Amino acid sequence: MWHLCLLMRQKALPSKTKRIVGLAHEAGKGIIIVLNKWDLIPDKEERYKLFMADIRQRLKFADYASMLTISAVTRQRITKVFDEIDAVMAECQRRVPTAELNRVFEKLAAGHEPPLYRGKRVKYYYITQGGVKPPTFIVFTNYPQGVHFSYIRYIENNLRRAFGFHGTPLRIFAKNRREERSSEKRKKSKKNS
Repeated sequence: MWHLCLLMRQKALPSKTKRIVGLAHEAGKGIIIVLNKWDLIPDKEERYKLFMADIRQRLKFADYASMLTISAVTRQRITKVFDEIDAVMAECQRRVPTAELNRVFEKLAAGHEPPLYRGKRVKYYYITQGGVKPPTFIVFTNYPQGVHFSYIRYIENNLRRAFGFHGTPLRIFAKNRREERSSEKRKKSKKNS
């Protein structure tokens, strides 16, 4: 359900760790990065800021990952790991009511005009949550193939700002509004037959 990545205090992030976090991200798992041996760090506050900035830079694709510092020897913040596991699990299973989701979506769509696709404006109609574990959202638009990955990232950042989703990846897909209507018509015609 989630991945707990334990790192020892090191100068650089091991490439294996980056690979493991990448696999967890692609699998849609919640991610918690735990930094051990924090009791050996001098000037903890300054080093914490530098270390976190370095990890965030190296793991840009998983910048939502939760991070904790612990010391197994002194048992410092060990119990917080379990609290964080519970919190990330709750975020992975979070459902946002469609009305609330669309209020946020309307504001973000109005705040940043989408780029043109083949000379035509991409129109965003509404958004719905299609699932959890990981939270999955479907954006209905007139040209799904014209939705640029940077606009998907913009939507993701705004959903995180509004609803949290700390420690869990989000999946966002663009779909043509007409596809939904035609599938509804097919269902109705089957019922009538």
